[in-house]
Amino acid sequence: MNSKLFLISLSFTILCDLADSNNGRIYGGNEIDITEAPYIVSITIVIEELDNGTTIVHECGGSILRTNLILTAAHCNVDEEHRQHQYKAEQFYVSVGTNTKELTGGVTHTVKTVFTHPKFQNGDVYHDVGLLELDEDIELNDKAQLVELANREDRPEEGADFIITGYGKNPDAPHSQKLYQVHLNVITAKDCVAELEGGTVEDVDQHLICVQAPGKNQCQGDSGSPILDTSTNRQVGIVSHGASDCSSDSPSALTRVTDNLDYIEEIISKTSPSARSEVSQRGRPVYSFPDFSRDFSRMMDMLSWLTGKMIDFAKGLLTKK
Repeated sequence: MNSKLFLISLSFTILCDLADSNNGRIYGGNEIDITEAPYIVSITIVIEELDNGTTIVHECGGSILRTNLILTAAHCNVDEEHRQHQYKAEQFYVSVGTNTKELTGGVTHTVKTVFTHPKFQNGDVYHDVGLLELDEDIELNDKAQLVELANREDRPEEGADFIITGYGKNPDAPHSQKLYQVHLNVITAKDCVAELEGGTVEDVDQHLICVQAPGKNQCQGDSGSPILDTSTNRQVGIVSHGASDCSSDSPSALTRVTDNLDYIEEIISKTSPSARSEVSQRGRPVYSFPDFSRDFSRMMDMLSWLTGKMIDFAKGLLTKK
């Protein structure tokens, strides 16, 4: 780990130790160790706010598709109010092999290229698929493994058992940073449309998979996280959207992986080692010197945010006294 990322991780460790220690989770699920779902990653994005400077916000989950490629949701990559505005690669940090969503306990990777499904970016309510090409390959081990995608013929039936894993919020414990997992079941497109009140049965059946279970749900921060079919252990969906109240029993809508395989495979091809080799042969070297000015700017933004948080925490302690 380079000095910049070490400094970031150390600062986050300090803040996490000071924070509330309550446990939180995907709503209704259970805490797990990363070795039980080594394919998941936590995605952190740096977002600029004009009134308060910059801040760090945990945005989404994702899955390890290739050692240099992360699969997530398209809405994680763009400003949802202005979908044509895609966040820059240097705004992203991907944490691999960690039990917490913060930049601690795992290996943090920076991003080289951001990909967003063009149909989603042009206003389509479906095709909520995004990918992140990493600057450096992930080293695979018991805490970092590739996910297996659904086959084209995979068509889960009503009642199928799915597992959603994520670092998202829990209304009962909003300060938790832990990794949790929950089981949900497939419902029909007809039932999904009736409860979520959006789209036609035909469109939902083609583009989405809807899941539901009493007292269980995905929540804010779980977007982009992988959903696996327990009968095949293959990723069949990407957390996309659901009811605003994640403590309700309302369905969650998942982007159907098989509906987007052509696009996913296109990006895999563009970012494969052979493709990078072809670029190099055309006179554009694969290796480029580090952008020290960009890295320094990232570090200063983070230190500024962390300093502000620590000052606020100290003020809170003094107020309590």
